[in-house]
Amino acid sequence: ATLRELGQVLSKPVSKSTVEYRWRKIEHLAGISSE
Repeated sequence: ATLRELGQVLSKPVSKSTVEYRWRKIEHLAGISSE
């Protein structure tokens, strides 16, 4: 999912930085973060 899709899924609007922060956290927890 892209950051744009992820933002649309969230129940309420958030800033791009917030989405990116959450996405990085998800990637880290999932162990799929690309370096």
